[in-house]
Amino acid sequence: MEQIKKLKGLRCRGEINHEDIIHDSVGFVVNNAIDKDKRELYNATQGRWKCSIRKVKSVDLVFSLYRGIIVGIWLPEKWNESEVEGRVYFEGVACEDKEILDRYLYKKVPKAYSVVRYYGNLKNR
Repeated sequence: MEQIKKLKGLRCRGEINHEDIIHDSVGFVVNNAIDKDKRELYNATQGRWKCSIRKVKSVDLVFSLYRGIIVGIWLPEKWNESEVEGRVYFEGVACEDKEILDRYLYKKVPKAYSVVRYYGNLKNR
């Protein structure tokens, strides 16, 4: 409950364009998992996402996207196929790299209609 209050009250630190995201990364929209399911941020982001395991295995960063803002950054250590065909999840740790956090955390990303969003060189693959 405390996490939801914090997320709803956070202030965006500016906008970021696709060209500004220099790391190969994937962003997962966690709005429903946070608001409706009351899941913790890592658990909500780890999820069971419908995407290509081949594609996500090459990412450097995983973003938690809440209402269009990057609210969490994770370093994926392992990608797994879910028991549900075509869905994947990751195991990882929170990013603590100050340069990465300063570049991306609490920045608003361009609007998109997918709950899985690719950035960096992955965007065009």
